[in-house]
Amino acid sequence: MLIRRDGLAVARIPAAAGAEGTRGVDRFREHCACPPSSLAGAGARIRAFLAERSDSRLAQLVAGKVFLVRVANAVLALATQVLLARWMGSFEFGIYVYVWTWVLMIGALSDVGLSSSARRFIPEYTELKEPDLLRGFLAGSRWLAFGIATAIGLLGAIGVTWLAPYLDHFAVVPLYLACVIIPIYGLVQVQAGIAQSYDWPNLALMPFFIIRQLAIAIVMGAAYLFGAPTDAVTAMIVAVVTTWAVTVGQLFVLDRRLKNKVPPGPKRHEVRTWFATSFPIFIVEGFYLLLTYVDILALGTSARPTKSRSTMPPRACSRSSPSSISPSPAPPPTSLPNITWPATRSGSPLSFAKPSAGRSGPRCQPAR
Repeated sequence: MLIRRDGLAVARIPAAAGAEGTRGVDRFREHCACPPSSLAGAGARIRAFLAERSDSRLAQLVAGKVFLVRVANAVLALATQVLLARWMGSFEFGIYVYVWTWVLMIGALSDVGLSSSARRFIPEYTELKEPDLLRGFLAGSRWLAFGIATAIGLLGAIGVTWLAPYLDHFAVVPLYLACVIIPIYGLVQVQAGIAQSYDWPNLALMPFFIIRQLAIAIVMGAAYLFGAPTDAVTAMIVAVVTTWAVTVGQLFVLDRRLKNKVPPGPKRHEVRTWFATSFPIFIVEGFYLLLTYVDILALGTSARPTKSRSTMPPRACSRSSPSSISPSPAPPPTSLPNITWPATRSGSPLSFAKPSAGRSGPRCQPAR
């Protein structure tokens, strides 16, 4: 047990701890017996804090890593979205965001909750000394998620084909490419849940949230610099390649680490129990994701994007030159009566009032 005395960490052990415990405490005191104001004392306390291997300390380290990765992902995602919007233009970027939102919502649900239930079954099978069930879940959950996600992707492709006459032509190909990402998305979800169950937050989050984002930004930036197309189709192709690449790489690294944790042997599968636990999680996560992305999906479905046209600014006109006078556009049809502003003298405080168009002949537009 550690107690605080005059700002110093002092170890206190029972007398029965023996010589080994006394030597450990002496080494601890050698590192921590410095005044708290000195740099050496601060460094010793930091080293002792990092060297602690208790369960609470491990939980703090894992939570801190997850938090840092999430913050880095948020910053990187913001920067990537800004760069993609600049490189692709508002029209193509809007198509990409709309299609990728479908990928995020459907892909996050394609594992039917198996990624979250991994945090229950892996510790349970490990604690109950059930290596057969543990090996069965580690392999079977990934195959189940990949198979279900593949079926969802195929159904999505069939749906896009069926609805193609009713969809905007520029969204059809990106939607097909989105269906290619869905199968691997289900796999990466389950692999992240398995890695987090073994306290490997970097392996769980870094490939998808950091490496994939950087790869998309680098490839799209190179396409922009070398004059290649930077439309929504190109962005979705890059997203397909990077997502599959990082997930396959994560699969090899995860299998190599699991070999050191779980010895080889026979497998047993409790598929009914897995789905009975995962289905309620799937329902809750489904409602949460629906509330998260429904605004973007509704906007993309109801509003049709229009390509921006570059227009020349209106020419400056002078009242002394009749050739510079341009007629004002006709007012839009409306059922309201045509209201005109009251006439004002030149130089009066109300001389900035805008007259209505149409009744008094041509109007002069101000110089810009």
